[in-house]
Amino acid sequence: MRPRRIKIIPGMRFGRLTVIAEAPMVLRNRDPVRAVSVVCECGRKLVVRLYNISSGNTLSCGCGRDRDKWASHPQPPGGETVAAYCRRVGISRNTFYNRLRMPAPVPP
Repeated sequence: MRPRRIKIIPGMRFGRLTVIAEAPMVLRNRDPVRAVSVVCECGRKLVVRLYNISSGNTLSCGCGRDRDKWASHPQPPGGETVAAYCRRVGISRNTFYNRLRMPAPVPP
């Protein structure tokens, strides 16, 4: 039985990726595989295998990884880096993180 052929329409969205056009076939284990040219919301253009975006394996160019990684990560006030803050205040990074993990003292 022949696999279903996915129809590519420019402007289709998969996660943060928008399809521009179908790209030339790419090789995977010596077999030709369909690919598409896409543009990410961050502006980066890349070519990905059609199967990867249609199955949901690829949803962005990777630009969201760092943002998601640091979203829940504690940051010092003022937008400076942890290392710069610790140098300015004169504490180690371990002390900075330990202070953030400790509950605030309850006043008597």
